[in-house]
Amino acid sequence: VEAMRTPIGKAIKEAAEEAMMKFPPKEEAGVVVETYCNWGLQHVCKAAGYVGFHDLNANQITKKVAGDWAWAAVEAEAAQKLSVDGELVIAACAGAQHGHVATVYPDTRPMPMSGKWGVRAPWVANVGKKNEIMGANSAFRDKPKYYVWVRDPDNQAVS
Repeated sequence: VEAMRTPIGKAIKEAAEEAMMKFPPKEEAGVVVETYCNWGLQHVCKAAGYVGFHDLNANQITKKVAGDWAWAAVEAEAAQKLSVDGELVIAACAGAQHGHVATVYPDTRPMPMSGKWGVRAPWVANVGKKNEIMGANSAFRDKPKYYVWVRDPDNQAVS
């Protein structure tokens, strides 16, 4: 995978895999009662050098990236390519009570087709009801927006 060629890309991929193991959903009587997508995303972002999501929930993260110049909105195909190229890319969608966030995973397989959205969806390292690599169309109820962390040429945060 291309992401493994850059130090940040390698850190993102490894942290995404760690997050899926480290933050399993909380179950009671076999029913998922709590998930930790925000914690999983914070774990990955911290590994990449970004710490701006500390103690934020998914809705707060979604609002922050939509209005923060350190994050640039990108289309789904660009999100997947940038992730494979070693960039920190996230998927985010606000919800009425709870939103959802995930790391776009650097996977070189063709993006899965979403029947419900009618487009291809990037691969994400999902931390939620099911912690695994899956298409964003399986991880999100509603179509998320994708954001790449803007860094200078030396891979330093611009924020």
